[in-house]
This record gives sequence, C-alpha cells and structure tokens, in this order.
Amino acid sequence: MGSPLSGTMAEIFLQHLENSHIKPLLDSKCITFYSQYVDDIIVIYDATRTNPETTVHHANSMHSNIQLSLTLETNTKSVS
Repeated sequence: MGSPLSGTMAEIFLQHLENSHIKPLLDSKCITFYSQYVDDIIVIYDATRTNPETTVHHANSMHSNIQLSLTLETNTKSVS
C-alpha cells in the first residue's frame, strides 16, 4: 500500500512533463493529438514534420525513469 498522496503526486508530475515537453510539440504541430489515460498514451503526429521513432526518443529523454515503447497501428491492427 502506498501513500494516499501518491496518485496526486503522480498526476502533478505528469502534468508538469506534459506542459514542459508535450505542449511545445503540440504548439509546433509536430504532433497533432496527445492523450494519456492511466498507462496508455495515444499520439497522432504529422508525418511531414516528425516520425514515430523521433517522437518516442523525445518522450524517453524527458526523464530517466520514463521508457515508452512504440506500437504502430495500421488498418485497425497493432503492429509492434
């Protein structure tokens, strides 16, 4: 059992990361959509401005304890 504050602290930390790292990508139109729910993140990106590997590399460089993996989806099927 963790502290009752752990969920709130995690949310504050994630909001900080999103405001400092994800918002600039949204503003520059490199990514066009970002949403996070629990441990899942969906990102829609502009292929003329970035690619999936660059986006994952950027996300993984935000903090040493964050390691995202890439799952692409084509024709409604996941491709790892």
